[in-house]
Amino acid sequence: MKSGSIIIVDDDTSFREELASVFRMKGFKVMEAEHCMVALQLIREKRPDVAIIDRRMPNGDGQKWMEIFKKASEKTSFIILTAFGDYDSAIEGYKTDLVGYFDKPPDLEKLVSKIEKLISKKNQASDISGKISEIAHEIINPLSIISESLDCTREGLGSQITKETEKMLDISARQISRLSKFTRALINSDIIEKGAMPFKPKNTEIAPLLKDMVEDISADFIKHNIKIDLQIDPDVGSACFDGELFSHVFFNLAHNAIKYSPRGSTVQISIKKYDDGFMMSVSDEGPEIPNSEKESIFEKYHKVKGNDQPGSGIGLYIVKQIVDLHGGKVNVESKNGHGSTFNVWMPNDACKGNGGKYEKNNDSR
Repeated sequence: MKSGSIIIVDDDTSFREELASVFRMKGFKVMEAEHCMVALQLIREKRPDVAIIDRRMPNGDGQKWMEIFKKASEKTSFIILTAFGDYDSAIEGYKTDLVGYFDKPPDLEKLVSKIEKLISKKNQASDISGKISEIAHEIINPLSIISESLDCTREGLGSQITKETEKMLDISARQISRLSKFTRALINSDIIEKGAMPFKPKNTEIAPLLKDMVEDISADFIKHNIKIDLQIDPDVGSACFDGELFSHVFFNLAHNAIKYSPRGSTVQISIKKYDDGFMMSVSDEGPEIPNSEKESIFEKYHKVKGNDQPGSGIGLYIVKQIVDLHGGKVNVESKNGHGSTFNVWMPNDACKGNGGKYEKNNDSR
């Protein structure tokens, strides 16, 4: 098994050092932090596989800090240690990416076993993801060449092209476009998982950006006979975020709305201003998303049961990763007969997100 990396966050120096010694003897790379602020810096920079956190820390609740740590490193899993047996908190913890809850001092054999299995599973997933990414990179260039060849063929035939040939060229072009989008989505998801997604937030006027994006996709709505109801809060103003990444969020949600909306229906796109940020909502009149899948729908490769629409199951995963990168939130509301609404809340100042790693740029878009 590949050695994994662990950070132990505990203000009890002797306990922390003893636990670190155990894991080092097992071949793990171990970091130690006496305070949550120190841990935050290490988690952001080193992105460990697992963080073991004392439930009661002098500068705050370890479990609440876990939510902050998670924004600093999406790849890190969390285990809470408690000397107080407060298992009611464990129930909440399991809703927020907590993978284990142990008494303090823990049963070392069980704790080590838990982490070994967890890291082994992560390594397997990483290996698979790496191979998929390699294949995707190998595919993307030939697809571009084939697409260009189809365009040349169409132009070369000119007025001599038959309806049947044109139909086959159109089908081929659509399939190549679909495969290209899927391949690029695989590459983007791999970039996100490696923490290498370029993040360039700057002060951006929200309304003009949204109007431009809606105009860019309006032809797809017309093609599928779907109306757009655009509602923009006149006071929405500006915020600091990465407009390029936000456009990926919008287009993924808009394309999903087109995919699942019946012809002749309306998709509502709205932006509302709040004191601490803004909310973009995309509502369709498509099928209901079951309550049991409203969280898992944002997981990589996940597709709603009974969904026969083509798709990779990567789009919403990328949406969530981009929103998380900004320190925002995304969720879905869905009721039978009322379609689904995807809500994306973005903070006013993502330039100060990720612990102030990115400096604010006041240039307008």
